[in-house]
Amino acid sequence: MTLMIDTGSSDFWVHGPKSPNANGTNAVQILTGQTFSIDYQATQGLYVRGPVVSTEVAIGGVSVPNMPVGLAAEMDFGYPLDGFLGLGFQGINTVRPTPQPTFMIAAQPQLQLPIFSLNLNPNPESSTLSFGTIDTTKYKGTLMTAPVNNATYSSWVVEAVTLTSGTASITQPMLFDSGGSDTTTASPDFVRAYWAQVPASMNITLGNDDGSNDVMWIFPCAATLPDLYISIGGAGGSNTPVTIAGSKFNGGEFPNVGG
Repeated sequence: MTLMIDTGSSDFWVHGPKSPNANGTNAVQILTGQTFSIDYQATQGLYVRGPVVSTEVAIGGVSVPNMPVGLAAEMDFGYPLDGFLGLGFQGINTVRPTPQPTFMIAAQPQLQLPIFSLNLNPNPESSTLSFGTIDTTKYKGTLMTAPVNNATYSSWVVEAVTLTSGTASITQPMLFDSGGSDTTTASPDFVRAYWAQVPASMNITLGNDDGSNDVMWIFPCAATLPDLYISIGGAGGSNTPVTIAGSKFNGGEFPNVGG
């Protein structure tokens, strides 16, 4: 089956037998009285709820017996996937009344190291997920570490991420969420300072049918966008900034605006 790898949540769930997207779910043992309930993108009303079962799960060469897995019985969810593998911390697991271990906690006794790694590639077929090892072929240079504040956030949040572009600079906490877009969210002040470097750029707000708003920046097609430099982890993290070329921020032409 195909799962979303989500570091922003901590539940492992798949489509249940009554779900329209069910794909051969084979529950071994029902955990009587246990349920899960997750709200995704609360402003859009997306949710998944249902009972919890225990079954054997094998992912990335790691097999976990008696793994608690939620079966989606009620849902309003638009992703064309078979389920979610939540790799956040235990504190945001939603199974009740008795919290259940996440996949990482259940798998740790058989791992060489208590870690997982994601290699995200523009080509999805080349992206990888591994458990318990560090694959040195997946990066260049020295592997850096940064402290994570899971006591406050229960998610993968690095307190000190510094963003710099031209004269604009800010150090802020940042959520590393593989299942959503919040990884790249900067403070509004920094965003305004970044686009102030681009002549004729402007901020617009578009209303959606559900009453929410999308805020975006548009700019002349011929404009050259400034590069963005990211340092992760402050004093305990990387000393060499990662450069993201400004050309990567060009999302394409905007309709009804001359370019």
